[in-house]
Amino acid sequence: MIKNEALYEKIVLCRDFAREPKDSWSARKKVKKIFRENQCAGFDTKIYEKILLNYAIVNPGNAVITAQSLFQDKIETRKETTFTNPQSPILICAVKNDLKRIQKSLEHHRKIGVENFIFIDNNSDDGTYEWLMEQDVNVLWTDAKYCSAARCAWLMQVFEKWGYDRWYLILDSDELFVYPDCETRKVNDLISYMEKNHKTRMLTFMLDMYAKYNLSEIDELSDWSLEDYRYFDSDTYRLSKNLHYYKVTGGPRDRVLGAENKDGITMIQNKYPLVYLKKGEIYRYHYVYPFYHNFDTECMGALLHYKFLPGDLKKYQKIASDGNYANGSQFYKDSMKQIQENPELNFWYQGTTEYRSSRDLEKINIIREIDW
Repeated sequence: MIKNEALYEKIVLCRDFAREPKDSWSARKKVKKIFRENQCAGFDTKIYEKILLNYAIVNPGNAVITAQSLFQDKIETRKETTFTNPQSPILICAVKNDLKRIQKSLEHHRKIGVENFIFIDNNSDDGTYEWLMEQDVNVLWTDAKYCSAARCAWLMQVFEKWGYDRWYLILDSDELFVYPDCETRKVNDLISYMEKNHKTRMLTFMLDMYAKYNLSEIDELSDWSLEDYRYFDSDTYRLSKNLHYYKVTGGPRDRVLGAENKDGITMIQNKYPLVYLKKGEIYRYHYVYPFYHNFDTECMGALLHYKFLPGDLKKYQKIASDGNYANGSQFYKDSMKQIQENPELNFWYQGTTEYRSSRDLEKINIIREIDW
């Protein structure tokens, strides 16, 4: 690892530009045009233009969509509460029609000490929005079309309002943030550990939780509990490194459904949910840009990932049809085809492990113990 941060970022940008010079150049021109047409946006656009011009070299397509969404997607504040502890991290979660998961998320993260919550409701119509409005949380709302690059712009708008140079915990509605001893060591203890060891980003990965049901039967279940989904793979995840971040692959979706689609693109499981965010940084699903500090920490926790609950197969059919997720929702297309063709397909295998407490995370080969 090169010790000079600025030099490292330049080397990475040069490498990325060499891979897709035409696309990078074209994306930079489009980003410049978008910012030129939106000079009176109500906030200082210079820092965002600079970082997105660089990001256009790393990910040309997403950079353009993010720039467009930053100005086009309107995020309305529907309910604003006063944070009881401004020093605690702010949990941000974008959600659409996911009431049961979001109820569990709020309950769990309050138990581990999170006090400040911002939910971005993406035009839910299943009661999620109404329930959130009754809770002691901040509720934002948008009817903009969701995609990962647009979500990046939504987060930028949140950061702009609530501030940089502070800790955020950024999650999806189907994720519960856990780390060894989280039952007794609160999230502020974890942040104190991070700050003591000069870490600004915490590496985790999506730990897929599953039940004993066949995948084809999931949507038919009427009597079920989230506690049924207490099993996970302890020996199928792999940790590697590239120039951008630590990469985690594997898990039951890879093992059973095959995370590599026909184009050979691997589903990435790593995330950096707990981050001390500075202005000029872009928060993406699987990394933070600039990249240098993505390597400051080992994998010390996980996101319990509830991906296959009753009702999800119908949702995934729509995602596959819409094609607005990574690689045109190819993973969802391939997964649904396999589930339909193999009615007895399930995630159960001889290495299945039961999750009883956060200490069970240490059974996973890529997770490192926290030296409290």
